[in-house]
Amino acid sequence: MTGEDFKKFAKQGLAHIYLTLSAETKELLELTVTVYNTNEGHNADILARSKSLSDYAAFVGRIDSNKSAGMTLENAVKEATDYCISRGLMAEYLEAHISEVKHMILEEYDFDEHMKVLAEEVREETWEEASIDKAEDVARKMKDENIAIEVIARTTGLSVEKIKLL
Repeated sequence: MTGEDFKKFAKQGLAHIYLTLSAETKELLELTVTVYNTNEGHNADILARSKSLSDYAAFVGRIDSNKSAGMTLENAVKEATDYCISRGLMAEYLEAHISEVKHMILEEYDFDEHMKVLAEEVREETWEEASIDKAEDVARKMKDENIAIEVIARTTGLSVEKIKLL
């Protein structure tokens, strides 16, 4: 992109670039995070700083205790939900979103399937971004040739307003 073509700012996603990089370069760009165990009995100092996190840890801990006591997962979740609501732990959230919470806990989470879905979404978004970029490039060239904006809009699929801003 030349200085003339470059706008004051531009948003550019890196996902499409990341897919084409060598393994060595990808390693340089790798995001590393620190993950803390926030289950009950671990990292109490962190839990003490956030009521929401502390309440969530209590909820998950109650489910685990119930399962250890022999309850089915479904009954463990129901009991933990009732327990937390009655004690004001995540009560508002649980009351508003109980069906989603139960669904997330009771349905088996498949990490590999989740990653496949995310990868497909990235591919689709990258393709869409590339298509928009190409349409904008074509519109700029057509505009430079003094072609009517309405014709450019029909040809590229971009809005008249967008073309005027190019």
